[in-house]
Amino acid sequence: MRHVKIENLNVVYTEKGEDVETIKKRFNINPIFPIQKHTNNVCILEEYNNDICDGLITFQKNKAIGVKTADCIPLVLTDFKKVAVIHAGWRGLVSGIVGNALKQFANVKIAFVAPFIKECCYGVQEDFFNHIPEEFKQYRMEDDYKLYFSLEKALIDILKPHVQEIFQTSRCTKCDGNLYSYRNGDKIERMLTVAWLE
Repeated sequence: MRHVKIENLNVVYTEKGEDVETIKKRFNINPIFPIQKHTNNVCILEEYNNDICDGLITFQKNKAIGVKTADCIPLVLTDFKKVAVIHAGWRGLVSGIVGNALKQFANVKIAFVAPFIKECCYGVQEDFFNHIPEEFKQYRMEDDYKLYFSLEKALIDILKPHVQEIFQTSRCTKCDGNLYSYRNGDKIERMLTVAWLE
């Protein structure tokens, strides 16, 4: 388990063999996770009623929220007064979930990006590019006659105009044997990314 603390922001993400009980015991918190379906919906926790969404935001201190991923992007945003945690697969990313979360903030101080699949491993077929908006086609990569899509470059380009500082790990979920990866066959197990403000 990795724990990152930036001012009053806490972010935790799990590795293989760790689950929500591990987080609860270590930090004495009880994180809330949304019902994720690869949407671009972001719900405010104080109004949340088990709606389908792929991001939560809360204004409450010491209230932990999180997402579950296994190659998709786990993203934390904060202005140190409220915090959002987002699950962004390619569908959510190209349909605007990051922008929908950013709209909830006047000024995002920090974006923290937990591990996800990097372009080295995110191979796609040619028809993948028929399903994404034109502005995302610039993130197409080609190497040894194989096609790849860079979630990372797309995400950073979305964040840069709106975020003061971006923190991210270099870990790729598919490359790293200590992290769950759907593309490595982890169909049920998920990495948890949880954040809260003190």
